[in-house]
Amino acid sequence: MQILIIIALVLIAAAVVFAVQNVAAVAVTLFFWKVPSSLALVLLIALVAGILIGLLLVLPGSIKNRMAVSSQKKKLAALENERDTYKAKSEASEKEVATLENQLASFSAALEEKQTGEKPSDQGVPKS
Repeated sequence: MQILIIIALVLIAAAVVFAVQNVAAVAVTLFFWKVPSSLALVLLIALVAGILIGLLLVLPGSIKNRMAVSSQKKKLAALENERDTYKAKSEASEKEVATLENQLASFSAALEEKQTGEKPSDQGVPKS
């Protein structure tokens, strides 16, 4: 920030030196208007007009870019929300899978226990 202030002060000093050194009177003519003025004033007005024209030429592209960035930020936010939703669903599904695996393991253990607890001769005979 301090460097910008220094640059601005240097430019102001250069403009003052320029104005003091160019006090000659000139006549500016445009169509039927004729305006007498100092050379420094005419050149500074021309400089300001050039800067304004340049800004007006750059402004539409700058506005378009800002609108595009804003649109992309909105899309990014929507995609992040969608990602979070899918992540939550994935975590819920993983918990459900873990629960089902635990149930399956307990059912398998119970089935094995039941099968090992019966006598081999009783397996083929129906119970009454």
